[in-house]
Amino acid sequence: MESLEFGGSQRWRLKGGEIRYRGSGEFAGLIRGRIPIDEDQANSFFDALDLLEVWGWQENYRPEDIGWGVMDGSTWSFEAAVRGRKCRTGGSNGYPSYASAGKTSLEPERYGLLMAAFRECFRIEHHFVLAQDRHEKDSDR
Repeated sequence: MESLEFGGSQRWRLKGGEIRYRGSGEFAGLIRGRIPIDEDQANSFFDALDLLEVWGWQENYRPEDIGWGVMDGSTWSFEAAVRGRKCRTGGSNGYPSYASAGKTSLEPERYGLLMAAFRECFRIEHHFVLAQDRHEKDSDR
């Protein structure tokens, strides 16, 4: 999963029983090291992918799809190969709509739910807090 936004970028990679994070700009250092995950967490996330029907998402979402032109904003991409299915999707200021994954929206809608599921299933906010605590302790030294 990758997100490029004004001020920096984030990249999340689930591989080999862990999540690897890389951030730049304002997102640099949000998490240090790798996040270990367990099978239940992974399966919950994979179930969320099914619920969100990511396997049917378009390859590319753009505001031009619905008659809009946007010059700035954010880009995103998501790739998965899980349980014999594959998804490769992304967008630039366009996202899959709630109404239908085949329709473009200017609001994050289903992509927002994908990110929420990712953060919830793998307790990402907890790891942000841990990294912040470590940073504060390092700063006190």
